[in-house]
Amino acid sequence: MIKNKTVNWLRYLIGVLLFVLCLWFIFYPNSTENFQELQQSELDYSSCDKIIHKKDTMNILKFIYVLHLLPEYQNESNWTEETNEIISTHFNYLKQLNQDGKVFLAGKTDYSIENPSNFGIVILSVKDLKSARQIMENDPAITQRIMTSELHPFSLSLIINPTKL
Repeated sequence: MIKNKTVNWLRYLIGVLLFVLCLWFIFYPNSTENFQELQQSELDYSSCDKIIHKKDTMNILKFIYVLHLLPEYQNESNWTEETNEIISTHFNYLKQLNQDGKVFLAGKTDYSIENPSNFGIVILSVKDLKSARQIMENDPAITQRIMTSELHPFSLSLIINPTKL
């Protein structure tokens, strides 16, 4: 019984120490020369028990834009083939930006379009407000007046390990 508690306590302590070490590398990536292999220019899912690390963490994932359907499109009977094509173009626009490394995440709430709480988000991985605004303003859902948008500064605090999904 005492041995099991000791083993569990040691596992817990090691886990906490690994977590603290990973946080150290995320927020102080240049603090030690011995761990330069962790300072990669791309996202790395193999370091620090799958916690994402980026050398210049403070310069990524800085903006989020929130999308809302215009009131006339909150009723499915108002949707036309043209509306569906615009939404398809909107998705392909975000997909291309994702492949280019500028859209970190995009998605929408799982409500019906009639629900006034329905909205979408796009988290951008760009370095300045001008780039973020340009991406948002060129979104086909915005240019074609299907949705409205709001741009906000954004900081990513936590993310799940994708292998645990």
